[in-house]
Amino acid sequence: MRHSRYIGPAALLLGALIFSACEPVEPNRAASSPSAATTGKIPVTTSSEEARKEFLAGRNLSEKLQITDSIAHYDKAISLDPQQPYAYNNRGSAKLAKGDLDGALEDITKSLTLDSENAEAYCNLGLVQLAQHKEAESTESFEKCYQRDNKLKARFDKLTLQIKRTSGK
Repeated sequence: MRHSRYIGPAALLLGALIFSACEPVEPNRAASSPSAATTGKIPVTTSSEEARKEFLAGRNLSEKLQITDSIAHYDKAISLDPQQPYAYNNRGSAKLAKGDLDGALEDITKSLTLDSENAEAYCNLGLVQLAQHKEAESTESFEKCYQRDNKLKARFDKLTLQIKRTSGK
């Protein structure tokens, strides 16, 4: 799949938020987490209930596009449980939405260090690389994403089509 060399900033940022905030739960994962089953999100696994609450608050605010506030909650979640890969991934996505490409790259890379099989983080990494105009690296990251979760490919293809329609390309 070829990705456009340039995607408008607003569309790219919306895409990042969609990936970080709206990941569906697989049926077997939902069964192990009643709250995830009812919200349709990835269950949050952490050693700290307080870190879990901060993460969920951050995700909720990301969905409402309250980016600065969401980052503050992800910061708290990470300070309470620095081994939580999804908190780094989502904070990185929120930083991308704020235009902080360096911060986004740092957080998403940390997420992948903690969980190298995190397909969503590879998709977010691809979005950062697109914003940096690094097409070859972006394509590689998206391929890693799709290898780990081919359902994300369908979501990304749909998102790409929506972005192209929105940006007039």
